[in-house]
Amino acid sequence: MKRETNRNMTSSVRKASLKDAEQITALINRAFRRAEGFFIETNRIDLESVQDLFKTGQFLLAESEGLGACRFMDIQVVNLREDLFGFYHRRGYVETGARPFPAEVETKMPVHFVEMTKRLGPYGIPI
Repeated sequence: MKRETNRNMTSSVRKASLKDAEQITALINRAFRRAEGFFIETNRIDLESVQDLFKTGQFLLAESEGLGACRFMDIQVVNLREDLFGFYHRRGYVETGARPFPAEVETKMPVHFVEMTKRLGPYGIPI
């Protein structure tokens, strides 16, 4: 665990474990609430889903396979977040299609995902 002090603040980084699932769930939902609150009222993820991701190793996928196996970075951007498309285009992402927003999530207005991708070089380094 590495600790750095900046402006009288100390922070630490460590690997998360299943016992952190409740705090991780709250953090994810707070983060997405700021970005998605204008079109969605429900939480982005629930505790059971976060716990399931830990059990299946989803949080560790990139680490376990190594970045050398990654050739593309794919993301989904909510179509209503028009301010993000320029940000991602400037970083080399291109739009590749669309995907429906999960039907079980009630939204305040029609919404869908825009799929974007970016080619990576050797060892997962962006080109």
